[in-house]
Amino acid sequence: MQKTLIICAHYENQGYLNDIYQQISKTLVSSGHALETITLYKESFDPIRSEYEDKMYKMGIEAPSDVQKYSNLIMHSDQIIILFPLWWNGYPAILKGWIDRIFSPNRLNNPTRITENIKTQVKLIAFYETPWIMEPIKETKEALEITLNQGVWGRMGYHTMPIIWIEDQRELSKEKVEDRLNRIIHKVQLDSQEDQ
Repeated sequence: MQKTLIICAHYENQGYLNDIYQQISKTLVSSGHALETITLYKESFDPIRSEYEDKMYKMGIEAPSDVQKYSNLIMHSDQIIILFPLWWNGYPAILKGWIDRIFSPNRLNNPTRITENIKTQVKLIAFYETPWIMEPIKETKEALEITLNQGVWGRMGYHTMPIIWIEDQRELSKEKVEDRLNRIIHKVQLDSQEDQ
């Protein structure tokens, strides 16, 4: 049974991104996946990597309980799906802080690494529903591909795929919105089957 971890970095319980989150979850469960989820805002995750926390790692002290929990979920996942909104051509601070704390350089210098024997596939889904002034430019998309796929997950040894970009839905008919949602679900499900 394939183990999938979904990480959602958005505070809304409603809206299109939440619909994607719910539908992907249902589809993967119905396909036989063992599913774990992390909803960073609901879990009140603290994104601040403190000086004290870094000193703990240097002294060989175990990571805080939240970092341990998320690290264990990552270690035991066959694929990781990360959903996040795009704000001012970047990803949310809470997701950046999550990466900073889970993959703290001082922590990874310890003998017990969380990135050994990696076969995990990482898939990123970015959504923007913003005024035109905040819509991502081409260079932003290219930069995020490099930063997240190559600079973070790829550098850590994970297998990555091109980011799935979901543009503003507000001007579309209900039928077109649902069609886009179905195509996203199909792509995630198809990729998941190929990974097995």
